[in-house]
Amino acid sequence: MFDCPATSAQRDSMFAEIRFQPGCAEKMRSVLSMADSSIKVLRFVSDDIWGSSGRCRMVSPCIAAFLVKSWDQGLLSRCAALCGSRGLTQLRWKVEAPLSGVGIVNELLKYGGNTVADMLLQYCSLMWQLEQVHQVPGTVGSMPKKGGLTDPGNYRGITLLSVIYKFYTSVLNQRLIKFAEGEQQEQQQQTQAQQQQQQQQQQQQQQQQQQQQQQQQQQQQQQQQQQQQQQQQQQQQQPRATAATAAAAPLLHESQNRLRPKRQLC
Repeated sequence: MFDCPATSAQRDSMFAEIRFQPGCAEKMRSVLSMADSSIKVLRFVSDDIWGSSGRCRMVSPCIAAFLVKSWDQGLLSRCAALCGSRGLTQLRWKVEAPLSGVGIVNELLKYGGNTVADMLLQYCSLMWQLEQVHQVPGTVGSMPKKGGLTDPGNYRGITLLSVIYKFYTSVLNQRLIKFAEGEQQEQQQQTQAQQQQQQQQQQQQQQQQQQQQQQQQQQQQQQQQQQQQQQQQQQQQQPRATAATAAAAPLLHESQNRLRPKRQLC
């Protein structure tokens, strides 16, 4: 898969760090103790774990793998007693039957608990760090979803993957969801901040407009008051002038009469 894989020393050091983590060996021993002494359920191998099925599936000899070698009815009954009567007791296995046909892998992942989950996590992490994940194309199958079977639009395509690739895709899905949610939250925060800024600007503009309107109203009121004062002053001055002219009218009449020449009697 990768052109420049890690060196043997790097692979050995990484495998040693992962293999000898605290609690890892105890969990492996507890799993191995469940099997009979005559049957090896899990064992370490140092040779090619993928077999001779192609160069793309060759891995480094330092990788430790758990291989299921054989099963017997006693081990299965013991597993059924540990996991409960659900699911496992309903299955009927045959000696050395293919695991994919009887659903043992699914039941192991379903009822194995934290032990199987930790083992699977360490195995997948080791394969990913050592860059030894071989490329296997997924099988795309068509599944009817609605309507008649003769219409191609009524089908949807599904991709069939192995367990390890389901694990990788689920991890990738979770990381993409977290990344997308983070980006979405940032965008929402930015939009909210922009909206708040716009609201603040609108409020400031409204306040400025209100202040301008108040100033205009005050100016208009002042002008009206000045006009009223001027009118009152004019009204007060007019009666004084009329009274003065009325008082001076007889005096003017007498002065005019005096100035007129008297007619001589013939």
